[in-house]
Parts: sequence; structure tokens; C-alpha cells
Amino acid sequence: MHKLFGCFLISCLLLCSLAQAQEDYSVNIKVDVTDQDAAVAREKAIAGASRSAVMAAVKHMTDKDGVEKFSEMNNNQIINFVKETSVSDEKTSTNRYMANLHLVVNNALLQAYMQERQITIFDKIIPSVVIIPTLSNFKGDTPMLWELENTWKQAWDNNSLTSSVNLAVLKDSSGNISTISAQQANDLDSETLKEIKQLNAGDDVFVLAATYDGIDGLDIAISSLSGYREKIHINGVKSEEQQLFNQAIAEIIPLIEEYMSSFGLEQTNQGNEITVLFPFNGLGDWVAAEQKIKSIEAVSDLQVQAFSPGKAQFIVHYQGDLDDLINSFKSSGYDLEESGNYMVMSYIGD
Repeated sequence: MHKLFGCFLISCLLLCSLAQAQEDYSVNIKVDVTDQDAAVAREKAIAGASRSAVMAAVKHMTDKDGVEKFSEMNNNQIINFVKETSVSDEKTSTNRYMANLHLVVNNALLQAYMQERQITIFDKIIPSVVIIPTLSNFKGDTPMLWELENTWKQAWDNNSLTSSVNLAVLKDSSGNISTISAQQANDLDSETLKEIKQLNAGDDVFVLAATYDGIDGLDIAISSLSGYREKIHINGVKSEEQQLFNQAIAEIIPLIEEYMSSFGLEQTNQGNEITVLFPFNGLGDWVAAEQKIKSIEAVSDLQVQAFSPGKAQFIVHYQGDLDDLINSFKSSGYDLEESGNYMVMSYIGD
């Protein structure tokens, strides 16, 4: 199987050289893995991050069937699509490995492979949304997420409706279960939702908090990490639960699609850029700065324009507001000061 996959990759590389250049997909992933020793934990962490990065890129390019075909690949196959891996803030103990990883996926190679295997490729980028369905039997009750009694989540797991957005229902993985509870989801804990977004390589996270309105229907609060808020009511009776859920899903999906096709997709994939000048004393200062900048969650790419002894000029591609980016730089130990049409960066200490 591995040799066969290798042959496919050789064919894909030939196709790739003839194909139009594709913009590579990059993502920052924070890893924290414990195993029998630090070396094994590091290997597992990088393999898991590589898989998450590739699957995130795949979800932007193809449909459910295509995603499932890539999901069937083992880590040794998946890692072939990773073009570059940068490591920063690396820490180890006897059996633990922690780091910030910046991974770049070769989109052109992915597309060539899809063409070879006749996997559907969309002409435009498809946003990926992580769905967190919580359920409360009555108002004021403790919400459910991971419990078997959460039939609302089961309805989403079994949903067969097609969508212009990749809807990924939160999986019952150990990482997800240890990261978020139903109450944290309902409270819209931003730090926790950011971790879930990163763990599942999504463009946004939607919490769908459903509560029975007595026996006369279902109330659903729809909230996203990026700020979407909406409430809907589904008429019906609790005894016909599946019908209620199906109707709710049918009404919610178009709301998510509309939001992600306007604000969500544009902000996630286009982003902004600034030009930065960084005077430094030694080469080690630049290496450390580059690693820290790449590990900032809002930073999608860093491109060096000019480099000379004691000075670097580069472009930072980022998502979100400039003020938030400046605060993120400060948290990483660097200050940004405006100077005409570019910004000057200085080290202020960790």
C-alpha cells in the first residue's frame, strides 16, 4: 500500500509541475503530548499536527466524500503533503513534549493528487465549521455535550444534508473531551473555543445550545467564536424529537452558510498585511523573533523582503484587527510602532 501511494505521489508531482501554482495553506498549531518518553511524544505531536493541517486544507478544497478518502490515509501517507514545519517555544520533560508548530501544506500537490484519484475539487475555498451541539431538557438544567443522552448531537452526527460549508460535528476524541465541557460551550468561553478551533483545524466554531420549551418545541441559541449570534424557535412536540431536530438542522444550516459566505470566509482566508522593519544585534535575535511571530495565532504567513547584517524587512500576513495583532506581538515580547507606510519592531522582553 505504501509503495502504491508512493507511485501516486510521483505521478502527482509530474502533474503538479504542469498545474497552475496554488497558494499553500498554512496553520499554527499548539501541541502538548505525553507518552513513554519525550522523543515518542514529539513524534506523535508532529504527526498529529501534520494530519490536522492537511485535513484542514482538504476541507477547504473538496466535499464530504473527498474528506473521508483522505481521513482513511495513515500518518505516513498524510505527512507527504506537508511542505514545511517550523517549531518554536519547544519544551520537553521526561515524557512530555510541548511546542508551537507552524505547518505549510502543499496545496498544488494536494490538488494534483485529487485529480489523479478523481476526487471532487471545488473552484473556490470552502470554509470549515466546527459544530458543538449542547442540549438541556429544561431551562436552567445542566447542559449535556458528551453524554449519551445528548440526542441533539446524535442528530447532527447522523445529518445527511448537503451544504456549501464543511460542517464538522465535534468528535468524541480524548483531546476534545478534555478541552471543553457543555457548560464551557454554553458560556462561550473564548479561550476554550479557540483551542477547539485549533484542535479541529476549523475556520470558525458554532455552539448550538438547544433547550426544550416545555413540551411545545425547541429553543436554540446559535453562537460562533467569531461573533455570530442568533436565536430560533422550532415549533413541535418533545415526543416527536427527531422531527424537531431535523427541522432545526434544516433551518440552521442556511444561517451558517450565509454567514460564512460573507463575513466569516472573507476574514478567514483573505486577511491583511503589514510591512515590518526589525533592527537587531545578532542573528540569534532574528531567528528567535521569526519563530515567535510565526507562532502567533493571527499570523498566517511571514515573507522576508530584505535581509542584511543587523536589519530585516518582512511582510506579515494576518487575520483580524491590527490592534489585536499589536497586542499579540507585545505578548510575545515585541513592540510595533508606526513609521509612515511600514512599522518598526523592537524587542521589549518576554
